[in-house]
Amino acid sequence: ALATSWEGSEDATVWTFNLRDDVPWVQYNTTTGEIDEILDEDGNPRMTNAHDVVYAIKRVCDPNTASDYAWLLYTIDGCAALNEADPEADDFQDLYDAMAVEALDDYTVQFTLEFGAGFFPAVATMTQLFPVYQPVIEEVGDNWVEPGLIVTNGPYVMSEWVHGDHLVLEKSPF
Repeated sequence: ALATSWEGSEDATVWTFNLRDDVPWVQYNTTTGEIDEILDEDGNPRMTNAHDVVYAIKRVCDPNTASDYAWLLYTIDGCAALNEADPEADDFQDLYDAMAVEALDDYTVQFTLEFGAGFFPAVATMTQLFPVYQPVIEEVGDNWVEPGLIVTNGPYVMSEWVHGDHLVLEKSPF
């Protein structure tokens, strides 16, 4: 939903995705019931970009996140090495930096794979590759997924979550 086009190398080891530039980050305001756009430092809507995608994918492969589904991304060069690394190891940051997903510019993301994978565009549709909003994760930690805190970019926002029972989604006007 975020990509406008994508292209694989002849051997299907490098995939480049061109992203939309009109998808804002939004947040449900539990006090007012309004859905607010997240604004950048200049007061403009903060659009989802390639850097958000890179952060999200590296976060899934980072063993500190302990994602149950990191193995789904082992096709990406360096994901398995990062995911299986000791976060306290001296070379951990090098492994993190070496993972082969990069923002070529604000709206272009490129993946280099361990092997040719013509199926990679289908993998890219999986939720594990969805962008997440780094500032709120860094600010509130594990609670970033709670209503009123979670920042999203899809067609819905979460207005209520009763854990183990139900959640309520509202249509985003953006």
